[in-house]
Amino acid sequence: MIVDDEPFVILGLEALINWHQYGFEVCCVADNGIDAFEKAKNFKPNLIITDIKMPEMDGLELIKRCIGEQLIDSKYIILTGFSNFEYARSAMRYGVYNFILKPVDEDEIINTLNIIKEELDLKKQKIFNEFDYRDFTGKMLKKFIDGKLLEKKLGKIKKYVPEYKNGEFIYVILQAVKCKYSQVYYEADIYEILKEIKKVILNINGVNKTLFFLQENIGLGIVVSKSMLDNQNYSLMPMLQMVIDIIFEKMGTQAILYIGKTVRGIPLIKESRDSCITTVNTNFLLSRKGIVSYETIKDIIFNYSGKSNELFEELTEAVEKNNLNKINENIEIICTNFQVELIAPEIIKADIASFELEVIKLITNMNGDVKHLASSVKRLQLNFMVISDIKEELKNFCNLASKYMNSIRETKKSGILYEVKKYININYSQDIRLKDISKHFYINTIYLGQIFKKKFGVSFNDYLNDYRITKAKELLESKKYKISEISTMVGYNDANYFISKFEKITCVTPAEYKKYL
Repeated sequence: MIVDDEPFVILGLEALINWHQYGFEVCCVADNGIDAFEKAKNFKPNLIITDIKMPEMDGLELIKRCIGEQLIDSKYIILTGFSNFEYARSAMRYGVYNFILKPVDEDEIINTLNIIKEELDLKKQKIFNEFDYRDFTGKMLKKFIDGKLLEKKLGKIKKYVPEYKNGEFIYVILQAVKCKYSQVYYEADIYEILKEIKKVILNINGVNKTLFFLQENIGLGIVVSKSMLDNQNYSLMPMLQMVIDIIFEKMGTQAILYIGKTVRGIPLIKESRDSCITTVNTNFLLSRKGIVSYETIKDIIFNYSGKSNELFEELTEAVEKNNLNKINENIEIICTNFQVELIAPEIIKADIASFELEVIKLITNMNGDVKHLASSVKRLQLNFMVISDIKEELKNFCNLASKYMNSIRETKKSGILYEVKKYININYSQDIRLKDISKHFYINTIYLGQIFKKKFGVSFNDYLNDYRITKAKELLESKKYKISEISTMVGYNDANYFISKFEKITCVTPAEYKKYL
């Protein structure tokens, strides 16, 4: 979880670090300590990266409260400015791993992530099922796949894996989906979900040994033996469909299964896993559900030179103009272009992140509060989502941003109009004209006249004359001034013109009005 009251810091950290590469995913973000504490209780993040100075509850108090909450067992990194340096050092006694100066140094935070990841890996060994051959084999395979174990050391698992060298093996990744998107549910209760899903799969498989589980950041890795399937009279697809059906029946959890290519011998399992990851990435664009096999997508070649800048510029313009129809139309065009041109997922995610930052920048420049978009920004994190999901969330984000920007403009426009009205009320005795006021407020004369009438129901000139005559009545009632003097005092240099305006508005001349007093 990332906690900072500056949206650009949060977005910058999300973009700066390839979290997946270092074994992490951003489960949630918060812009103040109170919100962060509530989210920490729900998501139970392994790592909290927090700013020190924040509204409502600062970072140090957040850490104290999390440590005091027995259900929250997180590691901590503090972000600080130079002025907070000594304050941050005092936090080290609470078990903070590092305090990192802003702007964040990429190498420093990566080194800290690696240290924390090693500790978390050791912890996971205790959290998962008791230490048995299946866990041992899964952990050894994971280290081998990650390049942390040589093949000769992998030989320790031969006694647990029939046909270690010559058998056919397949790597499968299972993603659990509870709600519309899996991120909220999956990241909050990952250990419990995986334990239950493993039980379901083992019950289907019975006592067969050749089935191993590996912890993946994007789901649950499963190594399946072809001989296991043959011995139980299963073919792969029906067996995996059975897994999906039973998981849904027992847990109310939908699942997507990604299948890698078949390899001969456990030492080649990394190839199967790599092809499985390719399948996951490819399905980001294809948006398929259920079971997705490498064999069905292996010939797809992604385009890394997509030119979507112009399309996003048009979308940005539509958001600025609050043109909701154009927004939806442009998003459809953009997403269709992604799929038709087979734009690489990395490019798509970078384009969307850049667009999101551009919209936030526009709102910031309008002195708007980007907190209005916080929930939508959170949903548009791109984790555990395919392009069809992203299309809908992108529409929600754009529509929300567009309406908010329009409300800012309307508020500002109303503010300026009241300033114009105030200016008239103060300077009515002077020779003021609409074009002079428009220059004073840096607004186009015709546009100012239009919005003034729309706001107040009368034209600028009618309002000015009405106000002058009202003031003239007050002066007449005082009986201190001649009509010619009053004419000048309320802004009319020509007394005859003043008399005609007075009579037109009040239906009597100034002299008659004075006589009736």
